[in-house]
Amino acid sequence: MRRFYTLPDEDVAYPFLMVNRKNYQVLFKRQFKHAIVDSGVMDFRDKNVKEYPSSFLKNWIWKAQQLGDNI
Repeated sequence: MRRFYTLPDEDVAYPFLMVNRKNYQVLFKRQFKHAIVDSGVMDFRDKNVKEYPSSFLKNWIWKAQQLGDNI
């Protein structure tokens, strides 16, 4: 089995795609079987940030629901 953790051309369907949580919208333009939405560490570049924002889990669930409806 091959897994491509990258974004292929829009007209190519791959079984696995990987994006980060801030650019997940690109998945709506592509065909895929499984998508990995990486939570990322961008928020932690600020040394004062120790946890994800309080809205993180709620937003994460919403994104999963939106993507699940488009598979």
